[in-house]
Amino acid sequence: MALHTLALTLASGLASGLASGLAAGTDAGAPSSRTDGWLAAHAHPIVSIDPAHDDDADLEPLRAIVGDARIVMIGEASHQAGTDMLARARMIRWLRDELGFGVLLIESGLGDVKRVQDALDAGQPIETAAPRGIFSLWSGTQEGLAGLREAADGMTIMGYDAQTSGPRGSAEPWRPLLEAALAAADELPEGERLDDARRERLESAIERISDGVHAKMVTVQRVMGQSAAMPASLDGLDLAAEYGRLADDLDALTAALGAPEGDDLGLALRAAASLGSFSRNLALETQSSFWSSPEFFAESFTRRDRAGADNVLWVARELAPDERIIVWAHDAHISKAHVSAAAMIGAPPEQSAAPRPGFGVPLGRHLADAMGDAVVSIGFIGSDSDGLARAPDGAPGVQESGAELPVEGSLEQLCSDDTDAEHLLVDLRAGDLPFSICGPIDHAPVEMDDWSRAYDALFWSRVVESSTR
Repeated sequence: MALHTLALTLASGLASGLASGLAAGTDAGAPSSRTDGWLAAHAHPIVSIDPAHDDDADLEPLRAIVGDARIVMIGEASHQAGTDMLARARMIRWLRDELGFGVLLIESGLGDVKRVQDALDAGQPIETAAPRGIFSLWSGTQEGLAGLREAADGMTIMGYDAQTSGPRGSAEPWRPLLEAALAAADELPEGERLDDARRERLESAIERISDGVHAKMVTVQRVMGQSAAMPASLDGLDLAAEYGRLADDLDALTAALGAPEGDDLGLALRAAASLGSFSRNLALETQSSFWSSPEFFAESFTRRDRAGADNVLWVARELAPDERIIVWAHDAHISKAHVSAAAMIGAPPEQSAAPRPGFGVPLGRHLADAMGDAVVSIGFIGSDSDGLARAPDGAPGVQESGAELPVEGSLEQLCSDDTDAEHLLVDLRAGDLPFSICGPIDHAPVEMDDWSRAYDALFWSRVVESSTR
């Protein structure tokens, strides 16, 4: 669910107007001696988040944070955080122009965003191309389009997500990819092909998921969001059984194809594997206990992000082995730490550097396990998010946290109280942070044993404004 709106808004760092005061030994909110040296060394002021700002000297600290990384993940604390989206747009432009990043992988459907890039290749502007396959929280907002506009100027845009994101939830854009995978399986030596019954089911399922029941199911999923269980049946179909069979059949198709050669067939295989994962999650979400079980939520979150990581790794290793890649996703997904699924059902959210029961394994953790230091994660935090819009019609979105931000003693409070800066980029790579950090999930306090294990850097804003349509 895209829309597991977990947005881990993390702590950020200290002011840079502060740095000179600290260096001179002046009183800037009476920080401890440990804090004094760390803040002066690691907090960098950002002059503006306006993508039109043409002096990028303030973004130079990114050079050291990114280093030689192949993949840079840039988050957002909330899917409604327009401030974060604008800051990300500036970073995308800088990474493209200064460090040569050439591919953007966005948290939208693998099959859907192909249609977006095809439209761009045909000469359509990003404003009309993006809504063809990118979630409307970005393609339908001014701040989201600002980042997409930067990426469309010289970069290739792809989706990494294992779920559908096109208009009305239809999987129709995936249909050519699934048909190509099925055709390739038909060419396998006899004995390796799919059995007739499974092949017929898949052919029929491809027809149905192109519109019909799948579109209705995804629409229901997005509208109901976190508020209730998914329906057990729709249009007379047992959805758990329907999606369970589809997942089994797509898994069998993926296994039969193995590791095909060629970009087109490789993309078709990734599409089949992704929709298999999504189908299994949809089947899971029809269970009545789903919304009261952290274990179920952790299973769903982990499955989705593992499939997404497989897609990112395929692009990095097979499709674009010579390109540097930006990943655009929610802070919860780009975390390198395990994320508590309890956040979804009202319990205090947490992150953990080590695996724990009821904790999901996010995209960032999967990628870090596979590529180590070649993956960098930049999260977002804000001290005042009161202006963020609630999600419409009860859909997933910003939730009431029940806590006043910034929390006493947190890094956000230091940023707010001890500097005049509006935005700061804080480098966490040194670890052993000499202060507590309040890292919100959708602006709700999150516990974490070591934030430097989750993110390499944090972008702090004094005020986080909502995105605008």
